[in-house]
Amino acid sequence: MFDNVSFVTDIDNISIDKDEQGNLIVGKVTLVPIPCPRTGEIIKYQGIFKNLRFTLKAGKLNIENSLHKFYKGSNYSDYSFSELMKTVNQIEKFTTIKAKELNIKKLEFALNIITDKPAYQYLPMFSDFKNKEYDKMKSNAFWYGIKYVFTEYTLKIYDKS
Repeated sequence: MFDNVSFVTDIDNISIDKDEQGNLIVGKVTLVPIPCPRTGEIIKYQGIFKNLRFTLKAGKLNIENSLHKFYKGSNYSDYSFSELMKTVNQIEKFTTIKAKELNIKKLEFALNIITDKPAYQYLPMFSDFKNKEYDKMKSNAFWYGIKYVFTEYTLKIYDKS
């Protein structure tokens, strides 16, 4: 299953309008100016549309977050390749940016595995991967998974439920 993604495109590839409040408009997405806290100078424009975060900075538009959540509202279910294609078509429609103009900078994919025991009981089995210690993934005080961070990739093992 494909999930988290980061696309980038040059602003030369997109149509940008400006509204009366100084916001930038890309299709149906409104990007608000974000000033530098010290100088007040506008350093970027940002907006969120259906869980996708849009950032316009230094001549580039970055679109990132979970395609699965964008399409289904959550990422607790299966997400097929055909649904991924429908997601990309929806992004094209609401941004007016052609998919061929979006360069993939990050793509996260996942495997959902049904286990006999609760997932947390398997976590100690992954105590050492490629001679590297893991980082605990926590939500408040609850330890729900582990991750190994490498130069080219990150491996996460956790219970989605």
